[in-house]
Amino acid sequence: MFRENIKREMANAWLREFGSNLTSVTYERSATDGVFDPVTETYTGGTNGLDESVKGMFRKIKSSLVDKMNLTIDDRKFTVLQDDVTFTPEENDVLDGQWRVVKYDEDNASVFYNIYVRRV
Repeated sequence: MFRENIKREMANAWLREFGSNLTSVTYERSATDGVFDPVTETYTGGTNGLDESVKGMFRKIKSSLVDKMNLTIDDRKFTVLQDDVTFTPEENDVLDGQWRVVKYDEDNASVFYNIYVRRV
């Protein structure tokens, strides 16, 4: 219960501070099972697809995190509240058809997902 109270307080403080700066994006994940169409390079009939509206905040990545292999200076961090999403991010998911997830992590309190994205 104590952990849930801390989590709720952190989420409320974040929304108070940054709520007006949140961006709404469409979070997409291609189905990975079903029938693959080599012409369109998509799966149909699968059950693992995802298409969900998500609010979060885009920020530049700290230079200390740039390693030139996995993260570059042009990548961005998209932060979302874990309680606001019904999924766990995965690499190669897509935001608004223009950002591909290259990496993600969560904070120690499990309040936020930090989703590192790269322009498609």
